[in-house]
Amino acid sequence: MSARILAVALFIGITEAAIAGPVIEALPNGHVDWTEGILVVEASGSSNTGAWQDVKAVEQAAFAQLEPRVEDAARQVRFSADTLAGDLLASSGPVARSLEDGLTGWRVTETRYYASGRVELRAELPLHAWLRPALVSQAAGQPDDDAPEPQITGVVVDARGLGVRPALAPQLLGPDHSALYGVADLSEEVAVSVAPVLWITDPSDALATARAGAEPVFLRATAVVGGSDLVLGRDDAIRLRTLRASSALLSTAPVVVVVDP
Repeated sequence: MSARILAVALFIGITEAAIAGPVIEALPNGHVDWTEGILVVEASGSSNTGAWQDVKAVEQAAFAQLEPRVEDAARQVRFSADTLAGDLLASSGPVARSLEDGLTGWRVTETRYYASGRVELRAELPLHAWLRPALVSQAAGQPDDDAPEPQITGVVVDARGLGVRPALAPQLLGPDHSALYGVADLSEEVAVSVAPVLWITDPSDALATARAGAEPVFLRATAVVGGSDLVLGRDDAIRLRTLRASSALLSTAPVVVVVDP
């Protein structure tokens, strides 16, 4: 059995023991779905009478709760291992102003009415669309149109069992903690379109194939730095350095990270 087939078998075999699902991080009043890349916040209220006019008033009151809750939760989203979205908002300059304006991009995606008069609202804020100005400001990669097409189509990193805390723009590091991949490797065009990594719980997920392609290289993270940056072992670090040096593939963000459900 080849090393690649063995790696795929190990990835899929381990996953069969668990139910695949999105990568969810709980927050007060909501959560982050890191697989879909959305912040979800909820608010609710109850009517004492159940009258329609009263229920509408409760709905409006619940809606009024959403804006401060979305802003509070959004500030807690990790942009990178050492930076929260709130840190970016607190800085000065055009990126902070763009993010402040982008906080109005949340939308109510579901309203639930109950016979008791209770009303529940669900709001969503797409994280990539909101934090895109920060990604683009750090993107420095340049696609090389003349470089030969690599046989490898992407990178899948197994980070299960390490207690990783997802972030929008984590780094892949070598054993000496030197940076092997991060948002700086992306071209501006790619940073506008996608986040640096896709977070999933199942390497056989169709989303992983869509991002990393049919012939990815499988790597294993051995440690975590800052909660979100992933350290690779010596051999895997060499593989990634070789890929980075021989092609412009990493500038297209073909990176998938597998974490525990």
